[in-house]
Amino acid sequence: MMCRFSGLAIGLFSAIAIGAATTSESPIVIDHEPPVATRIMFDRFHKNPNMPATQPGEAALTQSNFECAVSIKYQVMSQHKTGDQWHVMVRIGQAHVHTALVDTIYLPQMAPVELRAHEEGHRVMNERVYEEGESIAQQAAGKLLDGEWPGEGKDVDAAGKAATNRAIAKFSDVYLQHTSRRASALGDIYDKLTNHGRNSLIVANAIKLSFEEERKIAATQPATTQIDLRP
Repeated sequence: MMCRFSGLAIGLFSAIAIGAATTSESPIVIDHEPPVATRIMFDRFHKNPNMPATQPGEAALTQSNFECAVSIKYQVMSQHKTGDQWHVMVRIGQAHVHTALVDTIYLPQMAPVELRAHEEGHRVMNERVYEEGESIAQQAAGKLLDGEWPGEGKDVDAAGKAATNRAIAKFSDVYLQHTSRRASALGDIYDKLTNHGRNSLIVANAIKLSFEEERKIAATQPATTQIDLRP
């Protein structure tokens, strides 16, 4: 009767020399994998040790993993050495983003229909957030290419990797804020509205009300319509 979330961000690096960027490749590629859902039945009296632990009062559990991997190509635009450290400014020329969502629903054997429906409601909301996150990935990738990123290291290559690490960390934070962390907040609203699936609120209505409540909460917060990836 609960959804747990994790976000995984991976940076993959590919360096190119100044002026060597090719124009035949698209500067931004988003590989948005279809969401995957797995349902695992368990014996509540003899649980699989590999299954996440349930909390007191929890009859079921949905575990969600929002994944994001980024491969980039960049150029070193300037470099200088201070002491034993190299300082560079790099410009990212290409970004290849791969996103995925994996939901694992753990249900007790002979789970009642209401409990199954409640956990599927978590999955439906996660998948909606994930689909809306594709445009966030596109916008954030565009921001990666906008400016120059600073980096420091023992040599130019290390400094370049530090700069791209910084860029990917910013990208990942923005993407996961709009996916994993957003879905987690929505899941909390959903569980509160449904009393973790214990009341009679229809799942479809609970999902609709959860997104409405999210919009109401957002209306009370400072506007954050811009994707900010400033170095």
